[in-house]
Amino acid sequence: MKKRWSFLLSLIFFVGFLNLTIASAAPKPSDEVNAKVATFNIQAGSGADGKYDLNRIASALSEMDADVIGLQEVDVHWGSRSDYEDTIQLLAKKLHMHYYFAPIYDFDPDTEGAPRRQFGVGILSKYPIIRTENHFITRLSTQDTDPIPTLAPGFLQADIDIDGAAVSFFCHASGLSARPCCTDNASIGYDGDYV
Repeated sequence: MKKRWSFLLSLIFFVGFLNLTIASAAPKPSDEVNAKVATFNIQAGSGADGKYDLNRIASALSEMDADVIGLQEVDVHWGSRSDYEDTIQLLAKKLHMHYYFAPIYDFDPDTEGAPRRQFGVGILSKYPIIRTENHFITRLSTQDTDPIPTLAPGFLQADIDIDGAAVSFFCHASGLSARPCCTDNASIGYDGDYV
């Protein structure tokens, strides 16, 4: 009987020691990642005065001195209000940043041969963007006269390489409505973990 207890105690001690050794050999959490993030509704490139001026928007974004900026109400060849320009591409070029655009609306061009008309959200990043996805989210369309809550694109995810660490960044525009339709994570078409 003493041998059995001695063996059991030795086994318990060994397993405990093994667990301690494995735990101490497990990888430590990565170092903290520091980045300045911001969000900005560019209102299709127009200021409070209603005038389209991407230089003014670029200046405001530059003054933020952010590493990563989520943008809402981004026009890409959308219409005359933004001179049919690709506003996010132009802002990225002016600010020397990487970018990704996630359309909410994607329509045929006004004239044959012109680029598609798109409106959505975007991201500007001083760091490389390594993976992107335009997730679906429940929203009310601003293009329908009597909208109903519907799954639609426009919940941007961008994984960014910040000094060797992959950091996920999310951006969306909830829109203006007296009938909000997205009230919890259950209405977001994303299966991953949120950071």
